[in-house]
Amino acid sequence: MRPYCSLTAVLLLASCQPVSALTITTPRVIVEIQAHNIVGKNLQGKPIFSLTDYLKPMPTCKGGLKVTPLSLVGDLLSLQIDGQNCTDDFSVINVYRVGAGTVAPLSLTDFVSEGIVANALKQDPYLRVHWKVSGTTLGELDSALVDQNYIPEQNCEVFSGNPLSLAASTFAFWKTTETQMDVRLALPLRCGGVATSNDYSWLGLTLPIPTKLKSDLKAAKLGKGFLAAQRPKMAVIIERR
Repeated sequence: MRPYCSLTAVLLLASCQPVSALTITTPRVIVEIQAHNIVGKNLQGKPIFSLTDYLKPMPTCKGGLKVTPLSLVGDLLSLQIDGQNCTDDFSVINVYRVGAGTVAPLSLTDFVSEGIVANALKQDPYLRVHWKVSGTTLGELDSALVDQNYIPEQNCEVFSGNPLSLAASTFAFWKTTETQMDVRLALPLRCGGVATSNDYSWLGLTLPIPTKLKSDLKAAKLGKGFLAAQRPKMAVIIERR
């Protein structure tokens, strides 16, 4: 994980220079990437989401949290969050439904059938190199990973008893064509002998664009939102006290 450039909350480019806040209006919400927070509003301008409120329960003992926006499609905001939990660095992917005003539970299977997601996962190169995965549901694929979960060359193991089901809830939209979308899922790992999940590996899926996401994905590609392949090159550093 790259070191923080400041202990105060500041919006950063890769060069660690302050930049102006960014406001993005999607067909569903308004998202403001501010110097110290990410705020969501409905289309009438009423605040309905504050990232710092949802990060309060996240443990950290040193410095701040580095939050990198990955994709914004409709009201689905995918973020990479890096920090330190007293002794170890961690990096996680969270997906927030900004329009709900809460951290609403959701999964990629809310938009694409589980069978299609499972079949796409079996084609992922990372999974095919490290595991013999089989099955037609996420649960069946999970069982295969848990039975052979250690990756010796990385000193990592798959975290949790349902890693692919968990990964299906930690995703970002990468790019699209007319009929397909490339989505990446964060497979949770624990590396270096720590007790909790502290890292992940991206899994790449090519899926048909579902009807319920078609207009939002098209809007994101046109700048009313963003996909990870064209995301703003910025991050927010949030100092926690």
